[in-house]
Amino acid sequence: MNSEKYPEPTGIMVNELYHEFQNEQPDFVLVYGDTNSTLAAAIAAGKLYIPVVHIEGGVRNADTKVPEHFNRVLTDHASELIFCVSNQDLKNLKNEGLGSKSFKTGDIMLDTVRIFRESSIPTENEVDYTNHALLTIHRNFNTDNPIVLGNILKNIGELNTKIIFPIHPRTMNAINSLNLKIPKNIEICKPLTYVEMLKVLKQCKYVLTDSGGLQKEAFYFGKKAAFVCHFDTFWDDLVSLDALKTLDPMNSFLPYESWLNEPMLLDSNPYGDGYTAKHTIDIIRNNI
Repeated sequence: MNSEKYPEPTGIMVNELYHEFQNEQPDFVLVYGDTNSTLAAAIAAGKLYIPVVHIEGGVRNADTKVPEHFNRVLTDHASELIFCVSNQDLKNLKNEGLGSKSFKTGDIMLDTVRIFRESSIPTENEVDYTNHALLTIHRNFNTDNPIVLGNILKNIGELNTKIIFPIHPRTMNAINSLNLKIPKNIEICKPLTYVEMLKVLKQCKYVLTDSGGLQKEAFYFGKKAAFVCHFDTFWDDLVSLDALKTLDPMNSFLPYESWLNEPMLLDSNPYGDGYTAKHTIDIIRNNI
């Protein structure tokens, strides 16, 4: 069932979390990002007057019909403290009157990359993906529309690059049910662990994805990325750094292939110093 279309799963989570928080009586509830569970936890905690702390707040999208946008806005306005990834996110919150409880601490994902970077070095016995691009497609707006999914596969099949595709079960089910053909340049593999994904990121030429997180992780490994989607990315900072572009699934990807293969010049990093967790904990201790 597509939880972005049907509200029942979110309602169930609100109810279950409400009772859990009521029993545990936490000092505060920390939520991350923009998922339905993020919003559910914020609602449940708010009903019990438990302070909500939102990590990765302030991210906004021009298309307000995007489910993640809706979740982020409501969670931010329900939060006691909001921690931002970038200056732009902090500016967004100030524009909404939330500046007094908002702080820029950086991207917690960069902390994780810093911690696991050494583990991401491939060993001699592992598969070499230096001649491949990395593809991930799993969002319902791509997998649930047969025309869009078929067009994505067709467009990728036109590229002059080998593609490694750790496929999500939802995507595999959609491809099989629609009898879609996998292009010859796409190599399907099982879903990867976090460290396995970092190893591919470290080697690959560039990234094609509909994942919000992977766009930033590609940047942290110095790889250009394309957001395969019909609406714009959340990460305007990466667009301004010429590290990210949005590709419309209904149009050819070929005009962007040369750009994707160009080396990325990392003049600046808008997402912090890799110690976001420490900065965040210090602020929470002083404010809750």
